[in-house]
Amino acid sequence: MLSHDRGLFARLDALVELAADRHGLALLPGGRLAAAEARVAARAAGLTAPRGSGGPAPALAQRDAVELLRAVGEGVGLLRVRGDRLEATSLRHAWAQIDRGLRAGLVYAAWCQQATLTGCLSVAGRARPPAVPQTGGGGPTGTPVFRRRPRSL
Repeated sequence: MLSHDRGLFARLDALVELAADRHGLALLPGGRLAAAEARVAARAAGLTAPRGSGGPAPALAQRDAVELLRAVGEGVGLLRVRGDRLEATSLRHAWAQIDRGLRAGLVYAAWCQQATLTGCLSVAGRARPPAVPQTGGGGPTGTPVFRRRPRSL
């Protein structure tokens, strides 16, 4: 059930619960949610405009909002792709027990990590190249060290 404040956590929880209740949401071959699944998810997460407010948000904007919410859910480990389905993970019960401030920090860290690895962050209007593992060694614990690719001019 969506809380009255319709904040990020309420929307995220609603999407995760929908995926759990339906035993997954159907994905298209490209990895996006099927249109019907995106509409149901938008309604469940409260991403549609309330009745009497001038009409619903455009379908494309709703679908993009659901995909963004999905990315956050995957980033914190609440959702995962398994084959052609988007499923809720078993972490959703533990997630509800974590302090709201800590959940906010985890969402922020997951988003920053995703944006950094995919090159979504930009500097002076130019996209930053994605990080790549350094070959031939690792960090002090044997983990790979990530370095930025050199920028091409």
